[in-house]
Amino acid sequence: MSGRLKIDFDSESLQRFVDSVPVAVVVHDMKGQIIETNKITENYTFYSREELLAMSVKDIDPFSGLKQDLEILWENLLSGGSEEIESMHLRKDKSKYYAQINISAVKINGKPHIMVVIHDITRFKDVENALIDSERIFNYARDMICIVGLDGYFKTLNPSWTATLGWSMEELKSKPWLEFVHPDDREACLKRKNKIVENNEMLQFENRYVCKNGTYKWLSWSCYPFPDEEVLYGIARDVTEKKMFQEEAIRHEKLESLGILAGGIAHDFNNLLFSLYGNVEMAKSNVEDSEKVKRYLENAAASFNTAKSLADQLLTFSKGGDPIKKTGDIGECVIKHCTFALSGSNVLCEYDIDPELKPVDYDPDQISQVIQNIVLNSLQSMPDGGIIGVSVHSVNLEKGEFVRISIADSGSGMPTELLKNIFDPFFTTKKSGSGLGLSTSYSIVQKHDGFIEVESEEGVGTVFHIYLPVSDKMLKSKKENQKKVVKNVSEKVCRVLIMDDQKSVRAIIKDMLEHMGCRVLEATDGEQAIAITKEVKEKNESLDCAILDLTIPGGLGGKEAVSEILKIIPNLPVFASSGYSSNPVMSEPGKYGFLASLKKPFSFKEISNIVKKLIGEKS
Repeated sequence: MSGRLKIDFDSESLQRFVDSVPVAVVVHDMKGQIIETNKITENYTFYSREELLAMSVKDIDPFSGLKQDLEILWENLLSGGSEEIESMHLRKDKSKYYAQINISAVKINGKPHIMVVIHDITRFKDVENALIDSERIFNYARDMICIVGLDGYFKTLNPSWTATLGWSMEELKSKPWLEFVHPDDREACLKRKNKIVENNEMLQFENRYVCKNGTYKWLSWSCYPFPDEEVLYGIARDVTEKKMFQEEAIRHEKLESLGILAGGIAHDFNNLLFSLYGNVEMAKSNVEDSEKVKRYLENAAASFNTAKSLADQLLTFSKGGDPIKKTGDIGECVIKHCTFALSGSNVLCEYDIDPELKPVDYDPDQISQVIQNIVLNSLQSMPDGGIIGVSVHSVNLEKGEFVRISIADSGSGMPTELLKNIFDPFFTTKKSGSGLGLSTSYSIVQKHDGFIEVESEEGVGTVFHIYLPVSDKMLKSKKENQKKVVKNVSEKVCRVLIMDDQKSVRAIIKDMLEHMGCRVLEATDGEQAIAITKEVKEKNESLDCAILDLTIPGGLGGKEAVSEILKIIPNLPVFASSGYSSNPVMSEPGKYGFLASLKKPFSFKEISNIVKKLIGEKS
């Protein structure tokens, strides 16, 4: 055995050789005892030379050791020259490192020994393991990972795409990625893609992708640009179930809110109906006592006005309640309704109104509700009196030009946790509050394309900021707005055509008009109204105005009839009438041929003002 190996070191020549080579070397005998090593080995193992010479090779290679009998290894080395393996080793501090081991046979003083040359390959193994791990992550990740070229096609996709959407890899790569996106989401997706590329930034967003079975799934994305490679890297997660859960939670929350709203409405309207019914019954029972009848009817009228106000507030939560706007200086409106809301109270109002205030398009009735609701809220927070500061100024914001109405009190204020709820329907912290005031105000301002902000500190006070967009129309001068009004209607007999399918409604409108001295023509639908207009024209009789209901079930409504009526009598003042303020005719009557609109239920005063105005203009 020994005769086949020509290399034979003595102890001194072995040490010189080991110290001279630029790699780590360990020499051990056939029992594994280390007899020689060098400085590089010390650096690899963190052991000193003296410590290594007192150790067995198994002490530094505990994971693999010498898996073969050293005698057998010796025979193999004699015939093959050397053996190369990879193994993991343990340093003195118990940390691990990977090594590539070259083993060869040598003789030391005529006896067989093993020479081991060690190469530290830890960095290479770490990279290799990372690549293996990344490949594992790529192939087994539940998230959908992709690389997309700037040409619009998928370049690389992991198997999760097929598992989630059902398309094969070939199908997904066969056409542009945008074709797999929901049509409603495509424009937004393109904008995001361009933003990622142009700004070289990461974006997170959600969109819908089509599945092979025709359904859609919501994906939550994180996208990163790789500009040097002209690709985008994306990770998407299927959040369809999460979306469905959120939508269900929102529906449940809406149902709960609707239940609270319905309960509040029922409670308030039951009280109002009781008051109306009770006062009318008492008026009937005391018909011989005119003073009592008058008092009961006045009470009934007050309940009616409260019911009308509540109905107007409720409309703002529905698709209806659209404002019937006019262009004007809102400063006068603010002063008027702040003063009204504070009348008889121990609270003063200080005003700061911009004299160069820009005009606003607003519904005076609705904005008056907003002002009064917020001022009353401030009033209730100051039971011992105080001062409310009101300022109205034009401001420039990123969204555009606005008029800002700020109403500040020095009341009790609100804790931060309540601020998020103050605009919810029927949410109130006051014993006597309905909980509709602030939610109504919020809805009204939204319908005016504006917004409300609130600041509050407990014990300090609250400030509401109402923002309404500046109008693009110019204000008319006061002289242009002045109209001649005749105080005594009886100076001229006015003929009015009223069209409504409800007999009771026609009857009360007719009574109102006849009480003013008008002559009334009645129609049940648009066709009859057109026929009456033709008859008036043929007989060369006068007709001063028409009031047309917009909605006639199963018949021709006012919106359709007005154009035919105006063909017969051009320039006839025609008024739209409806209980549905959601009808666009009510908010913009001029676009449809009407002079103005009358929202049901309207009062005697409202219809009287119209007739007086018409007579005044014709005089």
